[in-house]
Amino acid sequence: MITVTRVTEAAMAILQATPLRQLGITVVNKALFYADLCALRDLGETMTGSGYIALPQGPVVNHYERSLVKSLEHLGLAEQTTEGWEKPLVVRRSLRTFETLTDDQVGIAELVSRKIQGKSATWVSEYSHENDAWITAFRTGTGSPINMIAAMQQILEDDRWLTEDDDSWTGSSFSDAIDDQGVPF
Repeated sequence: MITVTRVTEAAMAILQATPLRQLGITVVNKALFYADLCALRDLGETMTGSGYIALPQGPVVNHYERSLVKSLEHLGLAEQTTEGWEKPLVVRRSLRTFETLTDDQVGIAELVSRKIQGKSATWVSEYSHENDAWITAFRTGTGSPINMIAAMQQILEDDRWLTEDDDSWTGSSFSDAIDDQGVPF
């Protein structure tokens, strides 16, 4: 028996947040990847609990045909059409409530959906090709797992500790960390 999982709920949150209630499969995979990265950054864990692998088109949910597409179809929630080369997933029945995702996770999925929905498969693939963890996994071999902690670096804001050459800023940061007795930290 197929049950609703975190990955199917996350996909539905993304799909239901689009005006047409559909996205190409490449875009869905990238939306899930970036939603998981945002959840990892903001909440300390991914929302889907899925692993991602490096394919030529970029990161995809491991075994996405079975764990995502077939699950959505068997549950009657969405189906993948054969129209065009994007092979969109189309919502057939909405989820009214989310049982495995928190409100924060649903909010992240919806935000990512709004940001990504107008982008083409080519655009999202090229963007994902800038992810250092995908690059590393892809160089290891097609289908290699992607390290999500390393992948998260792409969505972090610039870290002044890593990017600033200004020693005065670094020095003042250390000074601020010293208490009145001169004991660091």
